[in-house]
Amino acid sequence: MRIRNWICGVPVLLAVLICSCAGGSGQKDSVSRVPTNKGEGVTPARVRIDEKPREVPRISGIQLENLFQLREERGVLLVDVRPAFFFRLGHIPGAFNLPLKTFDAGVHSFLQDLEEARSSGKKVVIYCADKDCPDSLTTARKLARLGYSTSVYRGGWKEWRSAGL
Repeated sequence: MRIRNWICGVPVLLAVLICSCAGGSGQKDSVSRVPTNKGEGVTPARVRIDEKPREVPRISGIQLENLFQLREERGVLLVDVRPAFFFRLGHIPGAFNLPLKTFDAGVHSFLQDLEEARSSGKKVVIYCADKDCPDSLTTARKLARLGYSTSVYRGGWKEWRSAGL
């Protein structure tokens, strides 16, 4: 009798597990990943009613070719989020260093550069060491919370250097 009750309960248990994995009601971070398709963006849900309407911050991805072209056209503000030691050893020419570890203390001195980039129509591109480094996405999320749209160059310094640029 126990085996029969256990076997009858298995489909119910499976249905509950499948439903909980398929979406659930847990709250998700609205800025959770770097989009992989062109035009696909992630937007945060926080918009204050008393502020002037502004573009909703987006996080997008950018490929090496596009980044190279933007850099050549001077249409980009590059932000290297690696520690200062690694930045001094080498970085994409023209990049600013804003290490994730010192983001909270250093972002305020960087806000003017971000505002100038926004007003001149430049794209803000954040990069780290390589595709396995999560710091660029974490920094992009923090900047999105402050109201800035960014792009993440996942290939990072390693891909840029490997391309001989």
